[in-house]
Amino acid sequence: MAQESSSKLAVASAELRAQEDLPPLEELVPHRAPMLLLDRVLSHDAESVVCQVTIRADSAFLESIVDRANLPPELMVPAVVGIEYMAQCVASFAGLAARATGGTPRIGFLIGCRELTLEVDGFRIGDTLEVRARRVWGENNVGSFVCEIARETKTVAKGILTVYQGPLPDHAETSAANGPNNQEGSKP
Repeated sequence: MAQESSSKLAVASAELRAQEDLPPLEELVPHRAPMLLLDRVLSHDAESVVCQVTIRADSAFLESIVDRANLPPELMVPAVVGIEYMAQCVASFAGLAARATGGTPRIGFLIGCRELTLEVDGFRIGDTLEVRARRVWGENNVGSFVCEIARETKTVAKGILTVYQGPLPDHAETSAANGPNNQEGSKP
């Protein structure tokens, strides 16, 4: 019995060390508060990453929502924000991959979300969510990730994200710098 407890403690200790060895999200993604929505990376390997977020009273995007059971409205983060949780989880994967080769985090873009399923209307204050992303395809600057969000052991959202992380065409950067209503060459 003592050997079994010792073995479980050794496994828990190794998991804790692995978590301690993981860098803070600020070192992995280009987001900063208040748009850095995830709390931390829990684990990763060559093809996947698991992150965590706990919904708090000061979490971004809280709003009054009536859930599917028609209960009185309560403050929740709408489930559709889960797409951004998944996208930031993918960004942490890219940041960890860049870090492994001596690189730095780069800006990426969500270019599509397919097969999105939301099993809940929102995430309640106090919910701790595990956000998982697994690369299923990737070539050059484009990749596809199967993502899911779990609350406790139940999957509450899932989808397939397609992302791009590469250079923008010169005209896109110029247009962005000039603003949406000021086309290059036009008078302000």
